[in-house]
Amino acid sequence: RDEKITYANPTFAKISGFKLRQLKGKKLNEVISRNFYEAATRALKGARSGREEAFEILLHRPDAPDIALHVQAMPLYDSRQKLRGIHLGFIEITDNVEARENLLARTEKLEKELNLYRSALERTDNAVILSDTNCRILFSSKSFTAMTGFDTSDLIGRGTDVFRLDTRTEREALTVLKQGKTWKGSLKNRRKDGSEFEVDVYATPLLEDSGEVHYVLWVERDAAERLQQDRALQKADAMVARKEQELESLADEHNAIYAALDTAVVLVRPDGAVRLLNPRASSILGYSSDSISLKNLPMFVRDLLKMGAEYGSKMRSDAIEFVDEFLRPDGEKKMLRWHAMPVFANRDRQIGVVLQAFDMTEFSEREQQIALLEKELEKTRRQQNLADVTSVNRIQKILDVAENVNSSMSFKDSMQLIAQTAQSFGWSNIFIYEQKPGSRRYELVGHSGFKPRHVNALHVLPVKEVDQYFQSRFAVGAGFFLKSERDGAAKAAFLPAD
Repeated sequence: RDEKITYANPTFAKISGFKLRQLKGKKLNEVISRNFYEAATRALKGARSGREEAFEILLHRPDAPDIALHVQAMPLYDSRQKLRGIHLGFIEITDNVEARENLLARTEKLEKELNLYRSALERTDNAVILSDTNCRILFSSKSFTAMTGFDTSDLIGRGTDVFRLDTRTEREALTVLKQGKTWKGSLKNRRKDGSEFEVDVYATPLLEDSGEVHYVLWVERDAAERLQQDRALQKADAMVARKEQELESLADEHNAIYAALDTAVVLVRPDGAVRLLNPRASSILGYSSDSISLKNLPMFVRDLLKMGAEYGSKMRSDAIEFVDEFLRPDGEKKMLRWHAMPVFANRDRQIGVVLQAFDMTEFSEREQQIALLEKELEKTRRQQNLADVTSVNRIQKILDVAENVNSSMSFKDSMQLIAQTAQSFGWSNIFIYEQKPGSRRYELVGHSGFKPRHVNALHVLPVKEVDQYFQSRFAVGAGFFLKSERDGAAKAAFLPAD
C-alpha cells in the first residue's frame, strides 16, 4: 500500500537490473524508470479503487536494449475484503509490439498502394470491375458505370447478373479463371436502360500465396467499334477476293491469247525473272517458263534491263532487232531473229522487256532448197544453148538498165524502166525494194504476181544478207543497184523471180 515491494520474482529482477535480495523493502519508484513509474502510478491508483488495470510501456534501459512490457495491476484483499496490497504482473511483449508495428506499417503501405491502384483503375478508359469467384461485385470503375449506366451503389455487393446477359459463357470463363489462367472473349451485357450490347473481355485471376483464386479482375470494352471494324474488314476482304478473281480471269484471258499466238513471246521482268513464255516460245527455245532464266537469253536483253533501270521512261521505246544463233537445252542450234522492246507502266516503273523470237532456220532451209533448184535450173539452161540470141539480148538489156539507172534518171523512171524490162523478159512475178537512209533493211515498195502470204513474208529483208546473195548468185556489182535522187543516199534493188 505504501508502494514498497514485498515480493519480486527473478524475471522482474532481470527487467529492473537489481539483484533479487536488493528489491525487497524498496519503493517502486526506486527500482523502475520514471516513465515506467508514471504509467504504473495510474495503474496503482486504479487498483486501489478496486479495479484491475493494464497498460503497455516501453522500458528504457541504459545498459541494454529497450523492451516493451504489458503490465497488469490487480488489487489484493484480505479475508475481510480490505486492500492489503497490489499485484503487478509484467509480460515482455517486445516481439509482439514489433510485429504489430510492422503490420501497421505494412497495412498503411498497402492502403496507399490500394488507393493508387484504385485511382489508376478509375482513370483507365477500359471498364473495370472486381468480383469474387461467386460473381459478387466488390469494385467498379467510373468507366464501367459510364458504359452501363449503373451507379456504384447499384453494383457493389450484388451479382454480375445485374448487367450480365451471357451468364453461361461467364460460368465457362470462371472455370478457366479458377485454374489460375486468364480468359479472353466476348460477352453480352445489358445497360441500366435495358439496351443490350457486346463487350470484349479480358479477365485475370488474382492468385493468393497459396495458389488459390478468390477474386477476379474483369476488364471490359464496348465491342461496337471492333465489330464495325470487323464488318469493314470483311467488306474489304470480299472486295479483294473479287479483284483477285477478276485479275485471275484477266490473267487467264491474257495467257489464252498468248498461247494462241503463232509468234514466240517472252516477258522478262526488271529483276531478270522470266515472267511469261508462251507455247510457241517454248517450242522454239526448248525451255519451259520454270527452267529458263536471264542467262539463257541473249546478252542484249540484260543491257536493255540495265538501261531501263538507269534512264526509266526517258529511254527510247523503239523496237530493237537482233539476229543471233540460239543454243537450246537439247544442244540444237537455231538462228533466231529477236524483236525486243522495253515496256514501262508509267514514268517511274519499268515492267520489263518484251521479246519476240522468229525462227530463221526454216527460212535458211528454204534458201537452201531455192539454191538447189537454181543450180538445177542453171544446169538446164547451160544444156539448152546459153549462147542463145535471146539470152544475149537479155544480158544486154540488163546492162543497159544498169547504165541508165546509175545515170541521172529519176527514181520513178528507174522503177518504170525496171518493170518494162522485166515484162519484156516474161518475168511476171517481181519484187521492188527500197533501202531508206541509215536503215539496214530493204523494204518492199512494189510487187507483181505474188500471193499475199509471200508478200507478207518478204516485205522486209536484211541488207547484208541480200547484198551477199546478189553478189554470190549473179556475180554482179553496183550496176544492179539503183541510186535514188532523194539525197543520193537510198538504194533500191530489183530481184528477178522465176
